[in-house]
Amino acid sequence: MVRNNYRNKNSKVKTFLFFLGMALLFWLLTKFSKETVAEVNVDVKYSNVPSNAIISERSPQHMQIEMMANGFNLLTYALKDANLTVDLSQFVVNDQNAVIISESQLIGLIKEQWDVTNIERISAQEFTVFLDKSISKKIPVILNSNITYKEGFKSTKGMRLLPDSITVAGPSEVIKSIDSVVTQRVSIKNMEATYSKEVTLLKPKVPFVSFHPEKVLLEIVVDEFTQKSLTLPIELTNVPLDLKVKIIPESLIINFEVPVKDFNQFNASNFRVICDFSEKITEGNFMIPKIVYHPEGVFKIAMSTKKVEYLIFK
Repeated sequence: MVRNNYRNKNSKVKTFLFFLGMALLFWLLTKFSKETVAEVNVDVKYSNVPSNAIISERSPQHMQIEMMANGFNLLTYALKDANLTVDLSQFVVNDQNAVIISESQLIGLIKEQWDVTNIERISAQEFTVFLDKSISKKIPVILNSNITYKEGFKSTKGMRLLPDSITVAGPSEVIKSIDSVVTQRVSIKNMEATYSKEVTLLKPKVPFVSFHPEKVLLEIVVDEFTQKSLTLPIELTNVPLDLKVKIIPESLIINFEVPVKDFNQFNASNFRVICDFSEKITEGNFMIPKIVYHPEGVFKIAMSTKKVEYLIFK
């Protein structure tokens, strides 16, 4: 008996809630179907900006619109970002620095893009869009790096950026002050293999500035190195014709680092060592040997002899 009473009460509650919900739904439909006046905050977007210009920071980015629409439309604008797109191709003539859009023109744009019955008021009677001249120029790319090599390894060609310069475009006043662009930090320890990767460029924190491209390729060719020694003859130059000069020693040993893969490509004919008689040191009768030619790809060249003595025979 108690259980039946409980079921009857529960059934009555459900029935009451159902009719209450239906009544609330009909009330909402009636309320939101009526036209209401409300103020909406609007983000302004610009399209078809002239190729030689950009939108100035002084141009309006927001506006308030007081309008009449049914409740459902107003709820839609309240729940999502309301945007108004201003097509500048309809207003810009030649090389204007500013475009004034009247209140009536703005109202026309709003009615075109939105489903509204009437615009009661907008926040500005005149809407001025300022245009800055856009220029472009080439600027060098600077690598920001902290790179170390494993012992016995190094790069023969150094670190290369491809391209090593980019095009920056934007307001003339801003672009004139930009002389270079820096890459994001690249940190590599104990490098022992060739490296190739795109690196992002760090844009200055100013609006309306664009980079092309926005990334560059960093290439580092890494080789393993070893030491090599060669015995080279010393060439004597600028000796007067009436003198016979003998040098001691007549050859020396050079030590240098070379890529392992190119070890057998280098021989004595790839180098030239001279002693210039016109630069002799008379006090001590010696000359300083110089390496006047060596091939690319060799590093840390050291000579076994720092001084070469000479004897003069007349």
